[in-house]
Amino acid sequence: AIPKFYLMQEKITCLPYHLYSDFPFNMEMLYLLALKISDDYIVKGLHLLMGVILGIGVYSWAMQEGGRKGGLWASLLYFSIPLFLQLGTLAYNDLTLSLFVFLSFYSLFVFSDIRGVILSGVFSGLAMGTKYTGILFTVPFLFLYILFSNWRKKGWKLSLIYLIFSLFTFSPWMIKNIYFTGNPLFPLFYP
Repeated sequence: AIPKFYLMQEKITCLPYHLYSDFPFNMEMLYLLALKISDDYIVKGLHLLMGVILGIGVYSWAMQEGGRKGGLWASLLYFSIPLFLQLGTLAYNDLTLSLFVFLSFYSLFVFSDIRGVILSGVFSGLAMGTKYTGILFTVPFLFLYILFSNWRKKGWKLSLIYLIFSLFTFSPWMIKNIYFTGNPLFPLFYP
């Protein structure tokens, strides 16, 4: 509803009467573009597409660990989850959040150097910009990964790089909220 309102107003504006209008909207902005050129079926298809891309990622990672058979089993399990089937028919953001969280983890697995930390930070920022709960999934994982990996000696530097890239990617939503409400994570920490 909020992207439709932005589309009608032809700008991003403050909606003080609608608490959810101050949440981050990475996926919803893609929905706005889809609504501009078509109807809501394209919007629902975008969300389903994010879930399918996640399924391909699950297959790829499992295939690296357990071969082709492992990849097929993992993707079969993923695609048979009832919640995937339900969410895939809605215009929401949970599959997109899951995709970005997955890519944040997967980039650390694929690249065991600074590129993995940078990509993980970018995908973490995208996850946080999709839904605030992305913070709960991505930030603690990185710190645990660095703590228990062979990067312990460089952990604080890698954590700083990760935070810079994730906050930079997430910053448009914080700037919007500072501009409209004075609180970068509004409605969190609302008095």
